[in-house]
Amino acid sequence: MPAGTRNALAALAVLLAAAGPAVAPVSAIAASPRVRTAGIAADPVPFPVDPASRRVNLSLVPVSRLNLSKMRTGGVADASALRAVGPRSPVIETGFDGVSDGASGPITSPADPTGALGVDHVFAATNVDAAVYDRSGAELVSPQRLKSIAGLGSAYDDTDPKIVFDPSDGGWFVLTFIAYTNTQVKIVIVTSPESTIDTPGTWCSLILNGDQVAGDGAQFSDYPTIGFSGDRVAVATNNFNWAGTAFDYTQVISVRKSQLYDPTCSSPVALKVFAGNQTDNPDGSKGFTLQPVVPVGSGASSPTQFFTSFQKDRGRGRVILWRLRDSAGGLKLTNAEIGVGKVGYAPWGLQAGGSATQSNTWWDTGDLRLINAVFDTDTGRIYSANSVRHNFAPSGYLESAVRWYEIDPAATLANSTVTRKGFVGESGSDAAWPSVATDSEGVLYVTFAQASLNNGQYLSMRAATIPVGSSAATPILVKAGEARYEFSSGPERWGDYTAITRDPVDGTKMAAFGAYSIDDNSSGGPCFAAATTCRWQQWIQFLSDTP
Repeated sequence: MPAGTRNALAALAVLLAAAGPAVAPVSAIAASPRVRTAGIAADPVPFPVDPASRRVNLSLVPVSRLNLSKMRTGGVADASALRAVGPRSPVIETGFDGVSDGASGPITSPADPTGALGVDHVFAATNVDAAVYDRSGAELVSPQRLKSIAGLGSAYDDTDPKIVFDPSDGGWFVLTFIAYTNTQVKIVIVTSPESTIDTPGTWCSLILNGDQVAGDGAQFSDYPTIGFSGDRVAVATNNFNWAGTAFDYTQVISVRKSQLYDPTCSSPVALKVFAGNQTDNPDGSKGFTLQPVVPVGSGASSPTQFFTSFQKDRGRGRVILWRLRDSAGGLKLTNAEIGVGKVGYAPWGLQAGGSATQSNTWWDTGDLRLINAVFDTDTGRIYSANSVRHNFAPSGYLESAVRWYEIDPAATLANSTVTRKGFVGESGSDAAWPSVATDSEGVLYVTFAQASLNNGQYLSMRAATIPVGSSAATPILVKAGEARYEFSSGPERWGDYTAITRDPVDGTKMAAFGAYSIDDNSSGGPCFAAATTCRWQQWIQFLSDTP
């Protein structure tokens, strides 16, 4: 979203590798974007609100941002070797810069790097822009402002893009994001067959009122997530009261692919919505950040849609596994909880050139939300990951670490288990915003952000592999940060996610999407006064592994 809005929101958050041949890129969206609408009608003016009083991407437990356990107050322990080294090592293959910070004008924070790999194309997005590349990195469609794709005017801000590639029906890319004004919020779902993804004028935007439940007060829908099953696409949002002071519930919207995947952009789309107590956790508390699972493998045509989420209660963590499937009475959403032991919120991250006591040099490692979810239908396992508090050494320095989970979904959902889990990170460094996926051999890949004061790391993109049946991770540096990142006062927002996807052509390869800080020699200007830089750059990396 624009820098001014992001500055205000960031301040409030503290309180609560070969270039391809030259290709002429498409530079603009067609004059009349193709748009459909569905769902309940939007209330055009719920009530006016100063956007600076709203906190987009509210924490699962907003008060945790004030908790001293989240603060950096002590010194930094000596760095040590990697905690765990597995028998497989990630291999860096082709990589290239994706969408740049400020591609459509405004400098934004955080980067929100996302994307997906198709048979011939890479569809990538960051905070307010989306672009298309070929596999060598040649730009086929120059960055398009998200709101312009949907034909929304200058009154709207836009943010939180997510992209998936669905290989069914010849291959479809699906992008979702939110667009909002002071008085309303929209959920946008953009679809395109891969065959026309390099022609933005053919993309179809489905525009939904962000609040799909009437009669329970005006709500702001935030942090959209997306996944699919064999016959449906699911989008979930976190719905807050309009003032941004209370979390109401998670909203799940399910649509049929036969209606959504329409090259003519003319089919009516019917929505099935779950909200309120329908998305409560098994113990009656409110579910938060449901991640629709993306299936891969030979069984990806299953009509069952899984979701994952995370719950912390009295220091213990629970993965919540959700299942949406047809029943005698129609679509039914059910869930079950799986205990994963003690868990704590990750501390703020540090960066090279910063300070353990100066909060302006820290970075936000996120809360306990799961960042993505994938279902390997060949192994029958679901994978997800989040950022947690961990001590690798052990030492006096508690790290923000990646924790991943392998879930075995049972026919009786309550019998589901976490069959493996593990940590990824490094002593003295802070890792966060992990995305996970498996290759066709069952090897688990994790891509994440990392930085360190003691180990001299700027905000960088990293990846790791975990062999089948093991919990040992082998991390590598994918793209090193170039300078200390400071966009505004207080801990810097970084994330709010990453992405990784299996290659639909060669299942032993992966495509990862992240970001790194770039050295633009900033000092003042649009950045925080003491900044080294306030810009990031998306990086798109092909990966494989060696035994």
